[in-house]
Amino acid sequence: METLAIESDFGSTVSLLIPLVNLEGNISKYPLACNLAREKAIRFLDQKCDTQQLRHIAILLGRLTEEQQGYKDAIVCLTTFIESWTIHGRPRDKNLGVLYFNRACYRSRIAESLPGEKDRKREAWDDVVMAALYDPKLKDDAFTDPDLTFTVKDKVAQDLTKALLERRGEVKN
Repeated sequence: METLAIESDFGSTVSLLIPLVNLEGNISKYPLACNLAREKAIRFLDQKCDTQQLRHIAILLGRLTEEQQGYKDAIVCLTTFIESWTIHGRPRDKNLGVLYFNRACYRSRIAESLPGEKDRKREAWDDVVMAALYDPKLKDDAFTDPDLTFTVKDKVAQDLTKALLERRGEVKN
């Protein structure tokens, strides 16, 4: 029970989140621990902390939320962190790019699994473009990440993304 004590430091939050994320399908058996982890992680939105630490917390919380509540809630979770990033004036760097990339993965999975959610494919590509603007290596990762397979195989989306990145000087022919 000591690991569930509420502390506001990064290490204790991560030490709580990682085991929960690793539970995968069994996560629903621990709703109190999940809620506590979520509560602790949300506190970091308003605090001054290292952007890499905040990115790790956001990713872990997104995975925890996806396991417990599904892709749509994981998207909301990451959107909250992305919006907070801007509001609090954090640097627009590769850490922010990774958040966009992860949100793209969740959007792509929804588009693939739910027929009424095809707009998520376009939203996923918008997020891939944003991710690549902040971390150019993520544009290559998008074509190999299994969570984005459904979105990547769309030739129109590929051409659109390449054109947007070329226009911004991120991609050479």
